[in-house]
Amino acid sequence: MPLFIGNCSKALTNRMIDGYTLYYRDSEDTTKREWFIADRLGVRFYDFCVKEAKVILEYDGAKWHPTQEQVHEFGDELMEVTNISYKEKYAIDAAKRSKAEEKGFTVYTIRSDYTQTQVKAIIEKFIDQVRKNGRVE
Repeated sequence: MPLFIGNCSKALTNRMIDGYTLYYRDSEDTTKREWFIADRLGVRFYDFCVKEAKVILEYDGAKWHPTQEQVHEFGDELMEVTNISYKEKYAIDAAKRSKAEEKGFTVYTIRSDYTQTQVKAIIEKFIDQVRKNGRVE
């Protein structure tokens, strides 16, 4: 299990998520699966989802997911790890987020280059949103 997901699932379960269905990938537990949304253009997988509350938490590795600032700076240059341009990868990420939002999900994103303070603040917002939404199935 990626450390991020492990830490989030433990923190969230300990705080208030018991009783909800958590969707996330866990290489050590094959019963765990990421939430996905499929349409005619393909399938989009999401890192951590509380389906009943329609809330998603994405983890973006800074190497794999460019910021808007990087798109402005590097634009059509190819990203080393993805072999597609910064602009194209940013558009793919934005489309993934938009698809979830179109389906009624609230999406929060944590980046690997965020500080612990930033991460904690986003997780708190995520928890607040789950509590607010409750079970909306």
